[in-house]
Amino acid sequence: MGTKDGLQNGQPPPSQGGSGGGGSGVGASDAALERFAKSFESSARRWELIVYPSLFAFIILAAYGFFLIYSLTQDMHTLAERMDPRMSQNMDTMAAQIAVLSLNIEDMSSNVADMTMAVDEMNGNVAQMNSTVALMESDMARMTEHTEVIQARMGTLEPMLINIASMNQSMQLMTNSTGIMSRDMGRMTYDMSQMGRPMNFMNQFFPW
Repeated sequence: MGTKDGLQNGQPPPSQGGSGGGGSGVGASDAALERFAKSFESSARRWELIVYPSLFAFIILAAYGFFLIYSLTQDMHTLAERMDPRMSQNMDTMAAQIAVLSLNIEDMSSNVADMTMAVDEMNGNVAQMNSTVALMESDMARMTEHTEVIQARMGTLEPMLINIASMNQSMQLMTNSTGIMSRDMGRMTYDMSQMGRPMNFMNQFFPW
């Protein structure tokens, strides 16, 4: 009974002297096997608590993934049905337009290069204009100096201008006097012509 109770409690039975050594070795091996069986059963239960929920979660995820793939397939089918049947023609037209756009961009690039060259030439011309304007400014400064000199010299000509003005007045007076003399000479000529008529009549009677 002691050996059976020891095996049920998971403990080796007590030794019963030197005469029972073989029986105690068999009892110890039975106890070790029983402990191994219990530990294996407990570990199997622990693994069941981990594996079964994981397997259930994997099944749920697989079903959800299948549902997503099915939904995506249905959406692709709907998209393919609703797609414009003339899309290929439109794509060809768009490709042709893109080719034309590429050519236009190349032309634009060449035009921009020409514009760049023209701008460089304009920069050169502007530099020449700046130098020319600088020369003109120097010439204008000289002209200003010469104008000031001329104005200073014109100040010395004021008495001469006064004399010229008085000479103009004298010339006007002389012109008036000459006009009067011309008028008087005209009268004298008229009077002489009136006097010449009787003299001509008398000359007819005188034998000269």
